[in-house]
Amino acid sequence: MIKLIVTLFLGILALSPAGAQEPTSANTSTEPASGITVTLPADLAPDVRDRVLDALGDAGATVDAAAENESDAAGWQQAYAEELDKAVAANARLPDRLAFYWQRLGQFPGLLGVLASLGLGIVAWASLTRLSPAPPTPAEAGLPGFRSRLNAASRSLWRDLLGIAAFLAVSFAVGYAILPPDPPAARLTLAAVAGELTTAFLLIAVVRLITHPGRRAARLAPISDEDARHVWRMAVAVIILSLPLVIYRRLIVELAEDPSQAVLTVIGVEVLVTAIRIYLFWSVRAPIGALIERSFGGGEKQAPLVSGFARYWFVAYSVFALARLLAVVSNELAGIGAGDVATLSFTMLILLPFIVGGIGAWFDDRPHREEGEERAQTVSDTAKALLQGGVTVGGLVIILRSWGLDPFAGPDGNPEDLVVAALLKAAGAVVIGWALWRGVQSLLNRYAPESGEAEMEEEGFGKTGSRIDTLIPLFRSAAFAVIVVVSALTALTALGVHIGPLLAGAGVIGLAVGFGAQTLVKDVITGVFYLVEDAFRVGEYVVTDQGKGVVEKISLRSVRLRHHRGPVYTIPFGSMGTVQNHSRDWVKVKLLLRVPFDADIEKVRKLIKRVGVEMLEEPELAENIIAPVKSQGVLEVDDSAMIIGVKFICKPGEQFVVRREAYARIQKAFAENDIEFAPKRVIVESDTEELQRARAGAAAAASAHAGDAGLDAAS
Repeated sequence: MIKLIVTLFLGILALSPAGAQEPTSANTSTEPASGITVTLPADLAPDVRDRVLDALGDAGATVDAAAENESDAAGWQQAYAEELDKAVAANARLPDRLAFYWQRLGQFPGLLGVLASLGLGIVAWASLTRLSPAPPTPAEAGLPGFRSRLNAASRSLWRDLLGIAAFLAVSFAVGYAILPPDPPAARLTLAAVAGELTTAFLLIAVVRLITHPGRRAARLAPISDEDARHVWRMAVAVIILSLPLVIYRRLIVELAEDPSQAVLTVIGVEVLVTAIRIYLFWSVRAPIGALIERSFGGGEKQAPLVSGFARYWFVAYSVFALARLLAVVSNELAGIGAGDVATLSFTMLILLPFIVGGIGAWFDDRPHREEGEERAQTVSDTAKALLQGGVTVGGLVIILRSWGLDPFAGPDGNPEDLVVAALLKAAGAVVIGWALWRGVQSLLNRYAPESGEAEMEEEGFGKTGSRIDTLIPLFRSAAFAVIVVVSALTALTALGVHIGPLLAGAGVIGLAVGFGAQTLVKDVITGVFYLVEDAFRVGEYVVTDQGKGVVEKISLRSVRLRHHRGPVYTIPFGSMGTVQNHSRDWVKVKLLLRVPFDADIEKVRKLIKRVGVEMLEEPELAENIIAPVKSQGVLEVDDSAMIIGVKFICKPGEQFVVRREAYARIQKAFAENDIEFAPKRVIVESDTEELQRARAGAAAAASAHAGDAGLDAAS
């Protein structure tokens, strides 16, 4: 205080008229007066220093910015050092305070009374909650649905809450019966310790709700029995190890005459508790990582963010624990004491992913719906995404408000509050966009649950595809682009970014692209007309000017064809030209059969007709045949046979199966009725003497060769 008075006096003196008057004639100089420089003491308290600077500023003094920055740089270090010295000095008086408290407690009789009250309360809690896990369920028993598990877990939670109520009732009833009201130290101690035990029992109830070892029907987390027992044991052990430390910190804080006496105790307890929590994170990293993967839809197509969080969640939570420790230490040294605030935000940060995953599991475990009510799936997916996003944003708001940042402060709030409010609006836009996308995706999946690559027949020819399967990928891409753009622009607007110049720039770029990429525009427009005219669909076999094959994929600019021999063609729409579609409506197949000249044509016709009737009697064949197999009579006669035509009409893509079956049945029918197929023959006739001598010579040579072969075999 003396330093403050001296400093203020010097500052006022420096700004007074006497201090600023012109120099006398005895001390004339052309140089201007340099004024008086006030140097603040280095060990001046920060709040005192701020008041001095405010007083000097109100009087018109100019503060040297460099000196002020230098003072600020060393001010917080000096302040923390002073607080630490004050805490060490105050901690030396703590034993006397503890001795006084021991006397007020009633020494051993009072301590035994507190312990007896708490012990009877713990017995009441354990008898109702059955701290030991239930007998293990049979190994062959499966995991019920999430809603069924949630109902069973809710009953278990109510039992835990009833046990906590019994603990409080018995403890306080016994304590107030045996502990004297004056002095009240014993009863106050009972209340403080009972509060910490209640917190521990609540944490055990939450852990039981998630893991519930030995009882799958009440276990919210979809993990194995072994993992559940491991997580349960580690979590309960951490709670039990942390409990004495937390109780000791609570008692020291309650007994301290001033907050500085409890600073060292709070910091020491927080260091030990943080170390225990980090050990818990690292010991259960594998089962919790698998739980995160499973809760957010594990698989090969898992989102990289979810996969990375599942792999390194314990590292992130360890960093959060260390950040909380630093915040608690800093606040304690600064005299703020915001340990409870840090605990609230840290607890919310831990529980938030599991709450979001539980919401998703609740929506995914819907009761079976009839086919006519499938539209409810779209509403369900949209509501799930909206609720998950809302809970996430709400949890972040709770965390921010626990640290003094209020996103609902309005225009009169601090700059930090305005920034947080803008971020909250942007997050809301992202959540709404995500929910809309999930709804659109669910709606499209109703019509194309397995849209994607086209299936091909064994011969490499496709089947008739659905038009909606062809258009859905384009609809999905267009909806995704629109939702992303609108959400991004809305989020930027919430952050204070003027999107007018962005829209103008996008228009200019689009115009430039339109002039510079005429071929691209041609491909896009041509593709639109192809799709509007329904020229081809995914899964159909088409022949174009640039290639042929089964339509595998259609994009905004090109189509991808898979040739029946394997190669892939990627053809821009503008280069396709005329399109021949071999998979539309029906296919007519014609077969040519060669029979000898002496065959009975009428008998052949009847046999082929009978084959067609028999094929229609086969259900697997009949569903693909539009017009049965029948004979067209003799179509042509050549030098060695009569050519009989056979035709049938079937569904596209099924002609190869029907053709194979028709050939096999016709061959069998001909064989049973002594009808042979006539091979192709070439007859060469000549009566010249040279040809006759050549034939005789060839016959003699063949006879001699046969004789030599016989002698070799006999020898």
